[in-house]
Amino acid sequence: MLIILKSNQLQKLFYIPYSDVIEAHHSILSVQIGSGYIGYAITTDEHHLLELGWYASKAAYATSLQELLKEQTHLNQNFSKLNFCIDSNSNVLMPTERATEDFDAALYLNSHNVADIVLQNQISSLSLSNIYSVPYPLHEAFPEGWTFKPIHLKTLFLNNLADDKGRGNITLNIMNDHINVIVSRGNKLLIAQSYHFSSPDDVLFYLLKICETHDLQQRELVLKISGLIDRDSSLYKALYQYFLIIEFESASWKIKENNIDFAPHLFRTLNLLSLCES
Repeated sequence: MLIILKSNQLQKLFYIPYSDVIEAHHSILSVQIGSGYIGYAITTDEHHLLELGWYASKAAYATSLQELLKEQTHLNQNFSKLNFCIDSNSNVLMPTERATEDFDAALYLNSHNVADIVLQNQISSLSLSNIYSVPYPLHEAFPEGWTFKPIHLKTLFLNNLADDKGRGNITLNIMNDHINVIVSRGNKLLIAQSYHFSSPDDVLFYLLKICETHDLQQRELVLKISGLIDRDSSLYKALYQYFLIIEFESASWKIKENNIDFAPHLFRTLNLLSLCES
């Protein structure tokens, strides 16, 4: 269901409403925020999707969250579980045994502010720590009573790496104005990065350069796609010309029959977030 609705800072792009009263104490709230957008999903413990909203935003992270909570006041309830994901390039991946070393310089190169809150997630399957920062104003905008451990979007992807069988995988997630790219081969991580783009040519440039740099064969690797893209888009048609094996990522949540269905790859990141254990 496509709805265009402007608040002070937000533009609602996609909304699946839930007609009944949501019992917050039996539901999970998952919120994802990044440059140019904020989205949320309410699910049950049995992975049924109850409600979903996705917004474009030109505001700072903190303002986007405040505007969302102002428009959807029921999100201020005490849910049985809360998952919060931040999508930013202000992060550093380090071997776990070196995670206590000085990483400030690397964070500063990735838009870190000295006042930001520094956190880290463990990626046990790769023996890596993802060290990242949460803008201080966003940290202060969290409502009282929200208890959760944030997770970085790259952590979410890395915790769900698929076996590439030696051919190589490129996980491509398309957001409003940037892409997240995770590249692996032989179950070894090669790249975990975000890039801004303004046209399909920008996306192709990044992907083809990655293939050239890491000697990845475009006819053999698997390009896994999620996010704001469909088969009729100019971006998909451009990718199809250069990559032989393209797969749309799936989502595992269940949608009530009276809700309008949508392509499962669109909000796969919210789906993965809703499944987080902690």
